[in-house]
Amino acid sequence: MKIRIKFNLFKKTYCHLFKILLMNCISYISFGQIENINVKNLISDSLKNIFLEYIFDREQNSRRKSLIENYSYNINDSLYIEAQKNVLIIDSINIHLIDEYLTLYGYPIDLSIKSKLAPITVIHHSDLNNRLKHFSTLKQAFKLGLINESYMSLYLCRTILYFKKQKKIDNTCFDKNINDLIDEVNEIFESLK
Repeated sequence: MKIRIKFNLFKKTYCHLFKILLMNCISYISFGQIENINVKNLISDSLKNIFLEYIFDREQNSRRKSLIENYSYNINDSLYIEAQKNVLIIDSINIHLIDEYLTLYGYPIDLSIKSKLAPITVIHHSDLNNRLKHFSTLKQAFKLGLINESYMSLYLCRTILYFKKQKKIDNTCFDKNINDLIDEVNEIFESLK
């Protein structure tokens, strides 16, 4: 009986240490070398595609990992807190890189679907200032059919939410016509100039 209890305790401790090690490895890999890339050097569509797909995948993976941590630990657990910090760090790096990309090249047109989703997805997870900074670009990309209505609606509704300083999206927002939402965000944009 004593041996079994000690083994179970050892097993739990070992599993916990393994999770810590695994998270550190994932963090190291997720921060990779992409931050050191000079966006100006993305001279071909192939390089732009690789860059944007990597940003999209990293952004989504950090959120998936964080979601798993939400269910695995309580919110005061250090692993959960670390996962949340990693999401914020990745978001910060990604918004900087996407900001630079959009400034240099505009919204991606002739690239993969995942590459076209990278800018709206990253901007969607940014603050009000970054959302409004890229509003004109996103609006134009939507009009060109580069962003679908569901992504654009989510971006617009959350932008309105941030502006109104609400904690939760009002579900009636999604019932509004997309052009009405664009007009509402446009009014926000103009009022803050």
